[in-house]
Amino acid sequence: MIFKIRRSIFILFVIIFISGNLYVIYNISQKNRVISSYQKIRVDSESLFNFFVDREVKGFESENWMLNPQTMIFNINGDSCTLGDKSSFCPLLVFRFSAQNCRSCIDTELERIKKNLMVDNQNVMIVASGKTERELSLLKAYNSLDYDFYYFKEDTLDIPIDKYNIPYLFLLNCDGRVSSVFLPVLDNDYLSEQFYNSYNAFFNSGK
Repeated sequence: MIFKIRRSIFILFVIIFISGNLYVIYNISQKNRVISSYQKIRVDSESLFNFFVDREVKGFESENWMLNPQTMIFNINGDSCTLGDKSSFCPLLVFRFSAQNCRSCIDTELERIKKNLMVDNQNVMIVASGKTERELSLLKAYNSLDYDFYYFKEDTLDIPIDKYNIPYLFLLNCDGRVSSVFLPVLDNDYLSEQFYNSYNAFFNSGK
């Protein structure tokens, strides 16, 4: 009888011991899961922060850069002029892209321009490199845009941001100076909407 009682007590202690250890292991695993989730959130936040810092740095490199007014540009009809010739319509909002840029990046931003930008045609210029007159004509027609499309034969406008091979926008001032460089983000409509809204207000404020 005493043996059975001792055996029952021993089994009870074993059960309590195992249960206690399982509880400790469970708590540790939960804490590790929380720590792991926190670390993932922190890494994601840091990655997002670094992305936007890098984006701003790329744009800032080209602020106040002077464009060559003698740079030749051609419209979709093959007619040519220089950037300096366009200065009578300054300032100009310029969307610049290359045939090497991702197609969805170009199409998405042209769609955003169509949807959000409400500025007179003479104040906007869409400039490409590596595109033929026919390609630009089709692109203009496909997106139903009234803004003028131009191309130039060089690979670059000789401003720092061109080395990153990404689409961008900027304000071309009357003295040929680049300012307000903006790098669109493919999956972020809000940033582009805010950018275009600010220029709607800028160009239409005197009307």
